[in-house]
Amino acid sequence: ADPPQSLKSLAFNGPDGKPTTIADHAGKTVLLNLWATWCAPCRAEMPALDALQKEKGGNAFEVVAVNVDTGDDAKPKKFLKEIGIETLGYYRDATMDLFNEAKTR
Repeated sequence: ADPPQSLKSLAFNGPDGKPTTIADHAGKTVLLNLWATWCAPCRAEMPALDALQKEKGGNAFEVVAVNVDTGDDAKPKKFLKEIGIETLGYYRDATMDLFNEAKTR
């Protein structure tokens, strides 16, 4: 964006199911990725993101891949298991608010 915009307030649920924001990852470089089970490119890129988190993830860097499917957790969790995702945290926004806010910005 020109001028750049702060994304600190972008909100979603963390791996523990509790609300979190990008600001909660302060001090880290964050690669924010939004994905859905119905997204063919997502299926293709998730293994690479998982490998990146496994190789580079830590105190200085994190891949935050946020699922934006509506409904319950069953379908997204099945999707991750089917494609062999093991390292990425399970971030989620079933409201689509994160997707819509990011799209607007």
